[in-house]
Amino acid sequence: MAHHFFLITPCALSRKENVSCTAIRRAVKYRPVKIFLTWAAVLALCLPCLGAETESGLQPIYLLTNGATFRLSTEPLPQQASVAFQAICTNQWLPGLVPIFAVQAEERFELRRRPVRGQEGSSEPMFFALPNPDEPEAARIAGRWDCIAIRGDGSKAYLAWELSPEDHSLAGRFDQNTDYRFAHINGGSFRSNRLELHGEYISDAFILNGTWEANQMKGEWHRTDDSERGTWEATRPCPEFKPPKGTVSLYEWRNPEGKRRYAIESKAIGKEWGRNPKPLCQVWR
Repeated sequence: MAHHFFLITPCALSRKENVSCTAIRRAVKYRPVKIFLTWAAVLALCLPCLGAETESGLQPIYLLTNGATFRLSTEPLPQQASVAFQAICTNQWLPGLVPIFAVQAEERFELRRRPVRGQEGSSEPMFFALPNPDEPEAARIAGRWDCIAIRGDGSKAYLAWELSPEDHSLAGRFDQNTDYRFAHINGGSFRSNRLELHGEYISDAFILNGTWEANQMKGEWHRTDDSERGTWEATRPCPEFKPPKGTVSLYEWRNPEGKRRYAIESKAIGKEWGRNPKPLCQVWR
């Protein structure tokens, strides 16, 4: 089982314990004698991620070799292993980070920016990285968004998305810890700060359109049969997160047999391997 580094922040704490920040504030308001203890506990849990940059979630990603077989892992297993690079390993989809999924396809190991289609809800990222410098919009949309959808009668639905961009296309899923874990994101796009998202929930299909501005989004939604429509707005749960500096490009290499290997830009693999000209993402040495 892969080890994960948990980033604990006030908002991460509220999600981890399934208690909203609003609920914490209400508890403090109506129980003044517990103010000190409540926030002392929160601050104690927050201190680890306020320290040195090495505590920001960076973890070694190991290259495992077994004969002619190569794959990556978050653990140095008994096979010959060496550190390939570092990446962020966390259970939170933090703002601006793109998820990288490990996929075993046709007896070969692959890294992908998207999960296998149809497995979005059950696939967990192997690690998180930064999008490439020529993808400025990816950093704006990638990660978790807490959303409020307002129906025509004024009632509200509370949900969350975890979005993964690649070029101008979007994949992702709904928060797997809520009733909307049965909903699906079927695709979408984000271009020039404009979002379009297609989703399904049970037997209903929806389309959402909106705009991004200053780390917030808002827009309109409707059912595809036009039987219902409304508005929505979304915010980042942890907008204060700042990733470590000093990234390097991670490239995919392929050989004539179609096998894949992955290495940072300063590494050469072999004459029989050809490097994809576009990096997969940005990682750390």
